[in-house]
Amino acid sequence: MLSLLTACGGGGGTPSSGNNNTTAPPASDSGGKSSSAPATAPDNTPTFVRRPVEIPDEPLDLSDESIYFVIIDGIKFNLLDLTMKDLLDAGFMLPKSNDENEKIEANESVTSGYLFLEKKEKGQNIMVDAKNPFENSIPLKDCIIKEFWFDASSYNLDISIVCNLSLGSTEEDVINVFGEGYSKMMYTSGSLIYTNAMSPNKVEGRFGFDMDEAGNIKSIKFSVSRVE
Repeated sequence: MLSLLTACGGGGGTPSSGNNNTTAPPASDSGGKSSSAPATAPDNTPTFVRRPVEIPDEPLDLSDESIYFVIIDGIKFNLLDLTMKDLLDAGFMLPKSNDENEKIEANESVTSGYLFLEKKEKGQNIMVDAKNPFENSIPLKDCIIKEFWFDASSYNLDISIVCNLSLGSTEEDVINVFGEGYSKMMYTSGSLIYTNAMSPNKVEGRFGFDMDEAGNIKSIKFSVSRVE
């Protein structure tokens, strides 16, 4: 497992309490193989960053909570402990229809289809699903991020997940990192879905990758929760 995590640039073990935003580690040059990667999106689309994917020696274990993170512009966010305030402090803004101080009732989710958060610079967006997991009402800014999603609207962000998977990575990259997948659904474009939601482990997680017609990632969605 140690070599696996080294090859994938980290996860850093169990997230610490308090501020969980840390500077992203540089891509590892040890462990697994790296796939080649172009630096720009297709013609007539904004630029996005795609680093070489770090291929682990074995497929990732979805019960390992250290793999559930996203790196945005050099800042690492661990999804298990990520709050709305962490993203607001990083420069993202809520839609005008949402107030960061509005009270969210106990165990209530805030989705609106997904909260569409925009970075201060135009064209830098992410989508999240937030939840109040506590027994009393709290402000929206203190809600945890339940699910995280990014796609073509996130171009111009330097954004990646475990093993440097990002927009523009290939279906082969995903399979090299996660294995063949529990479900592969073919529509106009394909999807690769990995989940351990039915397992007895303490961590339940899901990664979903939508592919374009060329077999490259056009959106990434992932979620995770601890099971008592």
